[in-house]
Amino acid sequence: MDGHPTQEAIADALLKVRAIFAQAFKEFERRVRQLARHDAGARRLMATPGVGVVVAPTYVAAIDEFDRFRSSPMVGPDLA
Repeated sequence: MDGHPTQEAIADALLKVRAIFAQAFKEFERRVRQLARHDAGARRLMATPGVGVVVAPTYVAAIDEFDRFRSSPMVGPDLA
C-alpha cells in the first residue's frame, strides 16, 4: 500500500479500530471472569470439564434457582 495515500489512510483507520475493539474485548473478558469467580453456582459448574467462564454464568442465569429441580434431567425441558 506504500505510495497509495487513500489505502494507507484506510489501513491506518482500520488498525486503530481493531486496537480499540481488542482493548474493549479484553476489558469485557476480564469482567466476565470476575463475575464468574464471584458466583458460587458458576464456580461449581466450571469444575466440569469444558465449562468455562462464558458458559457457566450463562447457564446460571438461565437456571436461576438450582434447588427448584429435583434432578438434572428436569432441567432440559425447563430451558426448552
